[in-house]
Amino acid sequence: MAEDGMTLVEHVARQVAAYDEIRPVYEVFAKVLSEILSYAVKDLGVTAIVQARAKDKASFAEKSARKRNTYPDAVNQLTDLCGGRIIVDCKDDIEPIRNFICEHFEITEEEDVFERLKTTEFGYRSVHFIVSLKRGELESILESLCKRQGSLEKQASFRTIVERLFERHAPAHQGEQSAFRGPKFKAEIQVRTLLQHAWAAIGHDRIYKSEFAVPKRWQRDAIRIAAYLEEADEAFSRTVKGVEGYRNYYGAYMSRKQQEEELERLEAVSRYDTENMPLAHKIARLALSLRHWKLAENKLKPFVETWDSNEAASPTRKASTLHSNHGPNEAELAGIIPKSLRATEMAAVLLDYGQAIWGRTKLAGCEYMERAFNLNPTNADACVAMAEADLEQNATDTALKWFEQAFRISPEEPRALAGFIFCKLAIERDLNSLPLIRPSLEAAVERCRERARVKVYLPWAYYDAGLFLLLLGKPYESLTSYVRAVCLSESEDAISKPMDWIQRLHESLGDKLPEIDWVRRLLILAKVGKLLNCASDADSSYQISCQTLKIADSELAKLTCVAYAEQDQKKIQLATDAKDKATAEVNRARQFADSCRSDTHNQINKYLTPLKSSNVPLFEAPVILVAGGTDKNVEQKMRDYQPLLETAFEDFRGTVFSGGTTAGISGIIGDLPDSTSGPIRKISCLPVAVPTGIKSHPRYEVYTSTGNVFSALEVIQTWIDLMARAIVPADVKILGINGGKITAFEFRLGLMLGATVGVLRDSGRAASALVEDEDWKDSPALLLLPTDPQTVKTFVQGIPSAKVLDQSHREALAKDAHEAYRINQKKRHIGRELAMGEWEELPFDIKNSNINQIDHIEEKLRIMGMQLRKCPQEQVRLIEFSANEIERMSESEHGRWNLDRLRAGWSLGERNLEAKKSPYLVPWLELPDEVKEWDRQAVTALPKMLKEFGYEIVRPHLRQG
Repeated sequence: MAEDGMTLVEHVARQVAAYDEIRPVYEVFAKVLSEILSYAVKDLGVTAIVQARAKDKASFAEKSARKRNTYPDAVNQLTDLCGGRIIVDCKDDIEPIRNFICEHFEITEEEDVFERLKTTEFGYRSVHFIVSLKRGELESILESLCKRQGSLEKQASFRTIVERLFERHAPAHQGEQSAFRGPKFKAEIQVRTLLQHAWAAIGHDRIYKSEFAVPKRWQRDAIRIAAYLEEADEAFSRTVKGVEGYRNYYGAYMSRKQQEEELERLEAVSRYDTENMPLAHKIARLALSLRHWKLAENKLKPFVETWDSNEAASPTRKASTLHSNHGPNEAELAGIIPKSLRATEMAAVLLDYGQAIWGRTKLAGCEYMERAFNLNPTNADACVAMAEADLEQNATDTALKWFEQAFRISPEEPRALAGFIFCKLAIERDLNSLPLIRPSLEAAVERCRERARVKVYLPWAYYDAGLFLLLLGKPYESLTSYVRAVCLSESEDAISKPMDWIQRLHESLGDKLPEIDWVRRLLILAKVGKLLNCASDADSSYQISCQTLKIADSELAKLTCVAYAEQDQKKIQLATDAKDKATAEVNRARQFADSCRSDTHNQINKYLTPLKSSNVPLFEAPVILVAGGTDKNVEQKMRDYQPLLETAFEDFRGTVFSGGTTAGISGIIGDLPDSTSGPIRKISCLPVAVPTGIKSHPRYEVYTSTGNVFSALEVIQTWIDLMARAIVPADVKILGINGGKITAFEFRLGLMLGATVGVLRDSGRAASALVEDEDWKDSPALLLLPTDPQTVKTFVQGIPSAKVLDQSHREALAKDAHEAYRINQKKRHIGRELAMGEWEELPFDIKNSNINQIDHIEEKLRIMGMQLRKCPQEQVRLIEFSANEIERMSESEHGRWNLDRLRAGWSLGERNLEAKKSPYLVPWLELPDEVKEWDRQAVTALPKMLKEFGYEIVRPHLRQG
């Protein structure tokens, strides 16, 4: 018997009867709770399972019986007679829901159960709230739910019960229990993750609520499982947070072509879903990335106008002058956070809408960016956008405040840190603050690298990292990052902003950070280099158009004769239209080429002329840069490459730029003998003062940079002087052997500018590191050369123009050579593959390689002192090559083949035609003899094959025959 004199059965019966009377109210409370929580997770953009229920009679009876001493009046004391549960994917989703509950409900109690666990414990985790409805909150949701109840009578009944949910107890009297204070109707809400729910439902309830003592070994198993789940929960949260962080840069992980294609797809879909704001926002973000300002503006405008017409937009107008002239401050930010559940989503739309208007006009749009920030003051992107708009108007002081606000909101965001540091340095004009933020700089570099690894926010991740590394005192890593950024910048416009920042820092800091000038010159080179290559491409397109016009003109003449003879006006018109089209294309190509040349000339005069050296020697094309090891530790190893380089530059005509000293590779280049046709021009840019112990090579023509020690500055200055004389980077080659940090930079700078870079893949240090560098190893202009003299020679000198062979015979001879190869390969029982197809079926690169084989004939003969002579076919005398001649010419042919394959994208590896892998891209001496035989047979067949076209091979003593 309890103190109230009733038996347990009587007590429970009395409580259940009382609960029966009030349970309909809790059932309505459960419906209301389910509706509100479902609405919340939807508007917060959280994926979640929502559950709500009133406690059933049996469950209430059991609890009132078991907890009689704790809750003698359970029907009035229990707070879980109505319960709601939100199960989210990961723990980071809990916080926005927690904020929502705290804002829109009256909270009697809140507890994070995790906080009850000791540091060595693992187990039940959940956030619990005891809540009641709050008058004036979420009334539209309650009214909507009421109207869905059916008849007016049912609606009235439902509304009456809802009104009861707001009832409160009378003020407490002295001695009255706390259960009879405040709201009468309370509910418990649990918020937990899927993994926390799994533990609660399976582990916690079945083990710790068991009716018997669970053995310790099972308890230990349960604790271990709880620990695993807790770690998994944390891992899920980290992963999701990382992925969602990248999702903010929608479109920034695509190439321009991919963006255009995706934009076209989304536009096609949006025609049938015009009210889909997330879809419109995706389109707008792609449009912004592509600088299609008007499209982005038009896509978002309907949603902005709808928002403006809604009362929910009113809070965004409370601080509409924040951006006027002073940036944000704490007092102004107070009290402007809106209650709208869609604040975050709409803030992003307003931000991009403002950026679209600003991008188009450079006059308006800031008000929308500001409203985006007011709507969501935790949005660092809005602060960055406002700051960048201020910078474009040279309002550096105001920009600093916005960047600082962005950095406070999101200290891990590199863009915020980069802008903050830039403005601070530009204003203060010293580096005193850098030691204080060094940890932030280092963390930001890692964040940028992380983004680059997953290919998002490019090229800006590399630009930001470049600035941070420069300020950390790592100039060569900084240059490498900037070089990579430029490679990923699809137009010279993308280079303009970082170039402007570096220029302003250079002006502010002067000699306090000399390496800033390296980066400044690098970005100028990049800007002009893209224009030079563009102008070169435009010239090529113009030449192709001219050829097309010649063909069209010839076809017109033929068709006109036929047409007039047949009196066929339709044919005449078709021919005339074809010529008119070709003429128009030529005119367009010429105009574009002229425009590119003019732009390039202007850029050279504006940027490069003030930087070019006044004492650089005159030089002539072709130009090749040779970079390699000069360190004393590799001196002997570099000398081993002397025979290879002598072969590579045999009879070379042109200009070689190299290191200018007697050390290592630069010394070998200096020692190269002149060719039979004249001296090889050797030029070098050296620092003003060559360090003690290092000797300038007397056979170089030397001029100086502004540097005082050997550095990247000489490499940059060389390119400035080349491009100031309108040398197109795509026409320049770089040969690399070994090398240190300066050489490593030289390779990457060449690739950035569009030069062809050939490195001896096994030569060590900088050259071998480039082969393994994930950022660069797959660059189309990078050729990983075998240590093979003839391959390197073909790289350096190309295939000399034919002097005797008629161009009209090239393809026919190539076709014959291919057919001979097919016959020989069939004898060896080689299976069907691309290179064994009919001539018409061959891929372009293989067909082109066959043509190059013919173009290379005169070079192979010249090596042996022989030449080609045109004569009547019946007078051709077939020559018979010696074994030595066949071997040497076959070696030359293999070098030519190696380079053709490398240029076509092939690489060394196990034979795989689809992946373009070949085991034969090796030096001649390492080639299996049966494979060498293929080249020997091709060389042996030359005299007979050439005779069919009236060509004779002549040895020196027979030239007068």
